Amino acid sequence: MTVLRPTDLDAAVAAEGEYRAGGTDVEERHRLGISAGPVVDLAGITGLAGIEETDDGGLRIGAMTRLVELERIGWLGSVVRGIVPGLRAVGTVGGELLQRTRCWYYRHPHARCLKRGGDDCPARGGDHLYGVVFDTGPCVWPHPSSLAPALVAAGARAEIHGGPDRLVEDLYGDGSDPSRDHLLGSAELLVAVVVPAVDRWAHVRVDPRSAASAPLVEVVAVEVAGVLRVVGGGVAPAPRRLVAVEEAMAGGADPIEAARRVAEGAAPLPGTAYKLDLLRRATEEALTGLDGDDETPRRSRRGV
Repeated sequence: MTVLRPTDLDAAVAAEGEYRAGGTDVEERHRLGISAGPVVDLAGITGLAGIEETDDGGLRIGAMTRLVELERIGWLGSVVRGIVPGLRAVGTVGGELLQRTRCWYYRHPHARCLKRGGDDCPARGGDHLYGVVFDTGPCVWPHPSSLAPALVAAGARAEIHGGPDRLVEDLYGDGSDPSRDHLLGSAELLVAVVVPAVDRWAHVRVDPRSAASAPLVEVVAVEVAGVLRVVGGGVAPAPRRLVAVEEAMAGGADPIEAARRVAEGAAPLPGTAYKLDLLRRATEEALTGLDGDDETPRRSRRGV
């Protein structure tokens, strides 16, 4: 594996290769033969790591900041502690947001899928137990990031070198392009995320009983400047705004009533219908948690 080591951002985006941050994802893919070609190591570029408070009370978090550093931030700490310890010790914010799918067909060295130049999604007609319930694109595997739903819920912005800044939500689109896990161009580099001050939050994660780096279902509810946003993870090709739930809460519905609307727009696969009940329960718990002590919002991890 050829490794390029640029010392500044301009050299990084000019280099032809795949970016390496913590390396937990890219090195695994190269080892399996899923990815090939040069790797652009970002470790030598200064200024990409660190957490700073912004003038409005929010945070600017560098893309090379280790996930473990987020543990000291109340609500984001809740989210990253659900990631297995080894990954959050080495993994970075940028790497976690822009990682490739964890689908076992994509990760199999001898399988071909839409994300590897194939003609179809083998998970659709095969083993999709951990697949999507919002079938919005040809690929039926959920986006793997746990941090992305939280940042989408907060309305965080992504600072991009080599392209315009944008909402974190716009890094992913609607997941309808099966060849991509994010929409950054090859000459665009995520530099930092800017997160506004959060008023209230709640996070609920539902894990499988077996050890896994991705949840079955994850729900993050965040209130910023009086506006509540609710986002589901593990249920769609991109972090999924639960707009019907948000509208129900804005209209005065209680958490139980609002959570019943999580299924609007859902189209589960034959093997993923069970996730709808998990999503409803997790959403109800998250919304109920918002009504509690703001300093200690609810968080749960349940095996199924």
